[in-house]
Amino acid sequence: MAACRFLDHLVDRGFSPHTICAYAYDLRRLFTFLAAEGMDWCEFRGPDALRMLAFLRRAPSRRPAQRLGPSARQCSPR
Repeated sequence: MAACRFLDHLVDRGFSPHTICAYAYDLRRLFTFLAAEGMDWCEFRGPDALRMLAFLRRAPSRRPAQRLGPSARQCSPR
């Protein structure tokens, strides 16, 4: 999968585990949105970003306050 290759690339480039975790979390949210919309990641375009932001705002969060976009709180890389 392209997302895994991207994350592996970040590991190979020496990015921080926290940065990789944040990207992984964001990618998970993106692919959740794509699945809900019945879209493939290759079909995602600019106008879809606004629908994704609305989707993220409606999604339940364990954080006290939601931001405009996804961010990682804690997770384990690979």
